[in-house]
Amino acid sequence: MSHEVKMSRRVSRVGLKPYLEAGWQLIPLRGKRPRHRNWLKWPYDSAKVVNICVARNWNVGVRLSRQQLVIDVDPRNGGAQGFKNLCADLDLDHTSWPRVETGSGGSHFYMTLPEGVRVVDTLKDYAGVEFKSFGRQVVAAGSIHPDTGHPYFWEGIDHPSDALQAPACLVDAIRRPQRKGEAVAPGRYSQEQIARALDALDVTEFRDQDKWFRLMAAVHHASNGEARSEFIDWSTSDPQYAGDAEIIGRRWDSLHANRSNGITARTLDRILSEAGVANLQAAGDASGDFDDEVDWSDDSWMEGGDLSEATTTQNGTGLSYRIAQDIEPEAIEWCWPNRFAVGKLGMIAGFPDQGKSQITMNIAATVSKGGDWPDGEGQAEQGRC
Repeated sequence: MSHEVKMSRRVSRVGLKPYLEAGWQLIPLRGKRPRHRNWLKWPYDSAKVVNICVARNWNVGVRLSRQQLVIDVDPRNGGAQGFKNLCADLDLDHTSWPRVETGSGGSHFYMTLPEGVRVVDTLKDYAGVEFKSFGRQVVAAGSIHPDTGHPYFWEGIDHPSDALQAPACLVDAIRRPQRKGEAVAPGRYSQEQIARALDALDVTEFRDQDKWFRLMAAVHHASNGEARSEFIDWSTSDPQYAGDAEIIGRRWDSLHANRSNGITARTLDRILSEAGVANLQAAGDASGDFDDEVDWSDDSWMEGGDLSEATTTQNGTGLSYRIAQDIEPEAIEWCWPNRFAVGKLGMIAGFPDQGKSQITMNIAATVSKGGDWPDGEGQAEQGRC
């Protein structure tokens, strides 16, 4: 791949095309994270996601299915040596695996999993190496690293449709242990439900390690180990532990091999109840969230469209919603600078007979004739009132 392509600062349709051809699910990102809370269930159309993200220069992610696996090698956390050791210990030949070079100098290796296999996220002996499958996403080739400004790009001519099934020795090494003999079945809550529950908890109230670990074990059981990213994001939202994502991830991964020792989804229910948070069971499986009912037939989602313009409905009420975090900021056009903006709601409030109407008429007159604003604040652009 040419140096010019590698140094591009625009999201590349060329890099994204192989995913469309292979049928891998694409999602819009903000930097390296999904743009939407319900990204795991939102019925994205990959082709439309590409059109919108290229037009808006938004990064694109790959939402992984249960039979897709990406090995994420992060050299900043020792991944280069960790991956080398993994390949040596398991006698793996990675040269046939489709590979994306990341914008931070790492690598993503693409492969598939046998049906029914669930994997751990890390192995303690191989630092800087993550195994990502269902419930996770990776930044797609063609995107731009938000910190370095360097692109993610396909190395060589590999293609995700050429992804081979992971070698049996690797599958055996990363297969997630099965929990057995527990009175309460794991996996009661979805990742979205867990994220909402954690958002309702004050992270600084869990700085005590025993209290924090009890919550982590409860969340792990309640999500059957799927809510790893959600728990790490919540934990690192505490400035005191903002840089501890890798350590927290290792603690989480250690729970896969152990029984809960009495800490289950019921424990999470009690923690939430004590904090005054509504019971998650009553919230159902979150399938009714409006994020999951986007009208993807709207042609405005095609090239030139905007994800923030999507309308949704909830429970047949006909109410329309827009997610605030997805609305692109726009410059304000001022009528009276720093006082009244064009097309915005302005208010003059006060007691009766204090001159509110007189002020309003003066503003209208000033705009109508293109006159000067009081106190030397400039001249109004002439317009209609």
